[in-house]
Amino acid sequence: FAYLQIAGSTFIPFSSAAEFSYPGNGCISKTGGSEARFAHKLLLPAGTTVKYVRLYFYDDSASTVTAFFTTYDAAGNFTELATVGSVDSSGYGSSLSPELNYVVSPFSSPINIVANLGAQDDSTLRFCGVRVAYIPVVTDRIFANGFDPIPL
Repeated sequence: FAYLQIAGSTFIPFSSAAEFSYPGNGCISKTGGSEARFAHKLLLPAGTTVKYVRLYFYDDSASTVTAFFTTYDAAGNFTELATVGSVDSSGYGSSLSPELNYVVSPFSSPINIVANLGAQDDSTLRFCGVRVAYIPVVTDRIFANGFDPIPL
């Protein structure tokens, strides 16, 4: 697999009603407000196959952080293809989504990763980011098997 790591601190809140902080290590925490959702565009080449989404978090609370692998169509409708949530790990941890096998089509179905930080309003629950595992599309057929000739 190839991997794309996206830190939680690079995610954008859905609205100005979100109140959050940056407690460190690339994480964000909800500190109040009525908005708990944050999003980040996932930009991968057409034909790439997304296999998994791994959620990174800090969880020492009764609430959970949830990440969604979401696609959109031209009419504004969305489809959540994978959901992965935190578990109370009494600290830093990660959770892996089910296998996706989603073939990227960025023009007809752009992708967002959406994180919901839930109801916890302190740093005992932090969203630290996601790592997307994917199989890149092979665009250069000449060197698809590498640069080295077959050994004699």
